[in-house]
Parts: sequence; C-alpha cells; structure tokens
Amino acid sequence: MEHHQDYLKRQIEQAARVLRKILADLTGFKNQGNPGEGLEMTRTALKREFNIDIERLNEISNDTFMDTLHNTDTLYLANYEKLADVLYEYANGYAQGQEEYAKDVYKKILAIYDYLNESGGATFSFERHFKEQKIKNLLQN
Repeated sequence: MEHHQDYLKRQIEQAARVLRKILADLTGFKNQGNPGEGLEMTRTALKREFNIDIERLNEISNDTFMDTLHNTDTLYLANYEKLADVLYEYANGYAQGQEEYAKDVYKKILAIYDYLNESGGATFSFERHFKEQKIKNLLQN
C-alpha cells in the first residue's frame, strides 16, 4: 500500500510541475508580446502531458465539464486549481478579438472553482477568490 501511495504522490507532483511549466511559458510569451506562440505551446503541452484537447474541453457543456475532468485519468484533483490557472492565462490570450471563445473558457474556469469551493478539495485561497470575482465581472460586461 505504501508503494502505491508513493507512486500516486509522485504522479501528482509531476503533474503539478508540468502545469507550473505550462503556466510559466504561457505568461512568459504573453509578457514578450507573443501570446500566439504561448497559446500554441500550451495547447500542445496539455494534449501531450494530460491528453487534454483544450478546444474539445471548450465544446463540452458546462453541465458535463467537471465529469469530463473527473474521467481524465491523467489529471488529479490536486491539480485542478493549477489547470484553472493555465486556462485563465489561455483565456486572457484570447480576450482580445475572440471574446466569445474566451468567455466560454472563463465559464469552465468558474466551474472548476465552484467544484473546488463546494467539494472541500482545496483550502480557501484569496487569489482564487479574486480571480473568480474578476472572471464574473468580465462575464457580466
């Protein structure tokens, strides 16, 4: 049993490192004025590391979005917030010019935040709370 727990812990830590790297790359490209390249790298990395096709995620209805994430055997609950951070930066890259697409991604992020808040899957985070409020304000405008 101990070996199984160590393996799961290593897998979760590896997934967290990958998501942090994706987020760092995405924000780095955004700060260099080349968000398109960062968006493409994010798309590719999510597909390669987690078998998540970001365009397909956006096609999933909000009602079944969280079920789809739960059924992704390469993503663990401990990494949902990091995935939301990656999606947040991804949506911000589309906020200029493709507002409807960005809004759909923002709604998915809110679904992740709602799940984390309701399930007790994460401790309260002021940063997450402020992002949630910012997204809600963006969607109202």
